[in-house]
Amino acid sequence: MNLVKEVDIVNGTRPFAFEIVDTEDEFKTAVIYSVIPQGLAVVDHHAFEGKKIVATKAFKEGDELYVGHAVLVDLSSANNAYSLRLYSKNRGIANAEFIDVPSQKYFLVDEFQNNTVHSVLEADDATKRQVRKNASNHILSTKVPHRYNGILNKTRHQLKNQVYGFDGYMNHSCDANTIHPLIRRTHDEILYKALALRDIEVGEELTCDYALFDWACDGHEIELCLCGSKNCRGRMVGFEALGMKEKIELLPFVEEEIKEKFIRCCNLTIVTSTLPEGIDIQKVKNDHLSEHHLVATKRYEVGEVVFSNQAIILPRDDDTTFVLNISGKYFLLNRDHFIHREHYMEMVGFDSFMDHSCDPNCKMTYTKRDVYEMTATKTIFRGEKITCNYMQMECFGVCTAGIESFKCGCGEVNCVGTVIC
Repeated sequence: MNLVKEVDIVNGTRPFAFEIVDTEDEFKTAVIYSVIPQGLAVVDHHAFEGKKIVATKAFKEGDELYVGHAVLVDLSSANNAYSLRLYSKNRGIANAEFIDVPSQKYFLVDEFQNNTVHSVLEADDATKRQVRKNASNHILSTKVPHRYNGILNKTRHQLKNQVYGFDGYMNHSCDANTIHPLIRRTHDEILYKALALRDIEVGEELTCDYALFDWACDGHEIELCLCGSKNCRGRMVGFEALGMKEKIELLPFVEEEIKEKFIRCCNLTIVTSTLPEGIDIQKVKNDHLSEHHLVATKRYEVGEVVFSNQAIILPRDDDTTFVLNISGKYFLLNRDHFIHREHYMEMVGFDSFMDHSCDPNCKMTYTKRDVYEMTATKTIFRGEKITCNYMQMECFGVCTAGIESFKCGCGEVNCVGTVIC
């Protein structure tokens, strides 16, 4: 075999390469060359048979850990198998067998023979059944101790394997400490970043949430998740199996293909809403529940316009499921977030999270049927909730329909107790 791209790896020209080479056998040999980035190591996992990736230095939340690579390739000519050769700059942990290149920067750590194809199929059911049947001869185990050695992608009439390098050994966690936003995707390559979701200590394992890039596991489900996180789901069977609320919370992190499929399958309408300068949405957890509130990020004086907004007018019987996209974060809206009139309702975007108060600090004034202003009736300090009176939302003589009611908890002296709007 003539492994021509290995020289490029060891002399530091590239951190990732792939090639299929001819052999004297019936099948060709596919080889992945992957450099383990500085600050990381691939080691044995003692909890189960397999490997894991650990940090050899500390990372802060938001740090870029590395730029990852994957190839999209048809492995059928290589009997759906490939060899993974891992390299490191640390010669001390490297295999004694390395290429003697004068400018050598990276040394062979280990080589793994991978003849298990883990697959995610973007195809019709008949194609899925056929591919599972054809691939069954190559699947050694239904247990998946590693993230993804190969993900099948259907492009026209050809199924391609989405094959990764060293980070194919990144394990799943329901409370992962990394995400992998896409940089670029072509017909034969994927480039992405690995970012720290929180601080990562030396020796800590790097994990990712498999549900972010796996719609339905199709044969490589994790029926008993051992991640040990407080919010462990118990098993990992793909994004499709998650609850609606969790899907919405994960939307900023999922691969674009999964996001598009989710929107299509659930018939969602995504509405982008822009926060005006001077306000923000604050998330607060109370009794294991998350609540969102509209808060001021600067001081407002009495009479000052806090913001103006344009509502989307909808028929009263509209059953569309709306999801708000606000600065890259997604929020599932229900009918409680709308303003209900006798003959129509208003979807108000970011303003859906404004709290009611019987003694509010803002007054709502309509300038058009679908446009209104919020004006400060008190001094509003930075960090304070922005509030209005839900029972005083008259629009050119049209009052609210009075079909929604809830027990008020504003705590004001003049609290009415039950709000009807």
